[in-house]
Amino acid sequence: MTRLYKRNPAAETAPLGKGLMVLEPKERKFCALNATSSLIWAKLHEAVSAEELAKHIVASYQGVEEADALRDVRAIIDEMTSLGIVIPVG
Repeated sequence: MTRLYKRNPAAETAPLGKGLMVLEPKERKFCALNATSSLIWAKLHEAVSAEELAKHIVASYQGVEEADALRDVRAIIDEMTSLGIVIPVG
């Protein structure tokens, strides 16, 4: 079964240049998201897999290979999960 992820509903966001600042309020952890991470964050409003996120990155940026996008998405999701701003579902 494919693992799905979504935003922690308690996370708060604020604009930061071309990205976002995300706060996990319980542990008071901050995460600055660049443009690519912000694109991923936007898709996490609903449960989505790393594979779906990688396809979205490939469709959004020219010259990005799906395998590279998937590797990067997994690293970003792992970091967001460790900070508590993204939670696994299902």
